[in-house]
Amino acid sequence: MGGACFPEYINLSDSEVEQRVRKDLAAIMGITEAPSFVRIFRHHQAIPQYTVGHGKRLAALAEKGQAHPGIFLTGNSYRGIGLNDCVAAAIRTSDEVIVHLQKH
Repeated sequence: MGGACFPEYINLSDSEVEQRVRKDLAAIMGITEAPSFVRIFRHHQAIPQYTVGHGKRLAALAEKGQAHPGIFLTGNSYRGIGLNDCVAAAIRTSDEVIVHLQKH
């Protein structure tokens, strides 16, 4: 909880964090039982954020990449930093590699 959209959440007390999470779990998943234990970890810069202009940099890379067929870029620095994003990007990239190899 928190992150770039709600950075002030890092300053919530442990009891406030627990209360908000339990409320969300009850609303979303119907979980109302008290947890058997609670651990709260605070990561002040846990998930990196792309900076302003990231989309333009990606467009420029794609344009320059057209002059270098057979070079493929993928990873969390391009189109998503989460694990699911990285897996999806790896699948897309591997598909692009297969198409490229079949053509050449």
